[in-house]
Amino acid sequence: MFVSGSRKDKVFAGLVSCLFLLMVITSLFYISTNLHHRCSGENCPVCEEIHLTWQTMTTIQIVPVFAVAGILLLFAKIFSIVRSSQEETSRTLVSLKVELLA
Repeated sequence: MFVSGSRKDKVFAGLVSCLFLLMVITSLFYISTNLHHRCSGENCPVCEEIHLTWQTMTTIQIVPVFAVAGILLLFAKIFSIVRSSQEETSRTLVSLKVELLA
């Protein structure tokens, strides 16, 4: 009943998920190891990199919103498939004859 993707799609989704998780872990590790570095002052490359990784981490906080929206759309699609299949099964020759007799 559920529409499943091909094997290639599943492998690709798994790979993207692993890369995303790796990005989050390495960003957190970089921030935690370089948080108390010797700052060279203005235009410190380490401070700029920490700022960029922190910006990345705060940007991905919006990802759960998109995930919930995607799940809701998926359930809506599944509901419409189930509903349409129920309507099709109720239209048999016997049910049509019973409807005409009633």
